[in-house]
Amino acid sequence: MIKKIFYFAILAAVCHGILYPQELNKTGNSNYIELKNRKILYGDIKFRQDRLDNTVISYNDTLQISLYDINNINNERGYFTVYQKVNQSGSDYKIENTLLRRIRNSRLQLYSIYNPFKTDNSNSYDYFSKNDSTIQEVNYQSLTKSLDDNQASMNILYQYNFFNKLAFKLLFVGLSTAVYGMLSTRTEAKYIQYFGITLSVGSVVSYFIKKNKLNNAIDIYNK
Repeated sequence: MIKKIFYFAILAAVCHGILYPQELNKTGNSNYIELKNRKILYGDIKFRQDRLDNTVISYNDTLQISLYDINNINNERGYFTVYQKVNQSGSDYKIENTLLRRIRNSRLQLYSIYNPFKTDNSNSYDYFSKNDSTIQEVNYQSLTKSLDDNQASMNILYQYNFFNKLAFKLLFVGLSTAVYGMLSTRTEAKYIQYFGITLSVGSVVSYFIKKNKLNNAIDIYNK
């Protein structure tokens, strides 16, 4: 019985060495996976697709790991994190694992949504984290809470909010006025219609003015 236990222990150690040969020795190896249980696996890390075309991680060509079990990935393509986005439909919740590539590591760490099987991935500011804290989506609400210690960034965010509201109001009033002018029998109806169209065009201008304000606020903060 003791011999069987001894042989089983040796077999388990050998199997562990085959699957996780560099887990305990990370010297000189920058490729790794950090799992949800905080275990770090060092070795050859590649992106693969399973039979359902879901992204999985190949570890040393011997093991496939679901994104659901992973926190972070580092390989020759860059540094990645797995963001679990909760989508709500009525009373049902669905967790979507989104792969993010870090495009800047500064005061704010910036992430872009990444598809390993596309060649045209952008460097858009999709998500961010501050001081390695919780990852958040880049939007006005989250940035106003995170950038409140930099007045220059906050001023840019206030401009974004102003032009965002202005674009909505101009579009609403412009369309309403244009429709009224089209349906009206008044002699000046044509001018009312033109005025409404002008306001609608103004909403487009306001939209493009505010479009890059969030990115500008982030760039100022990261200087």
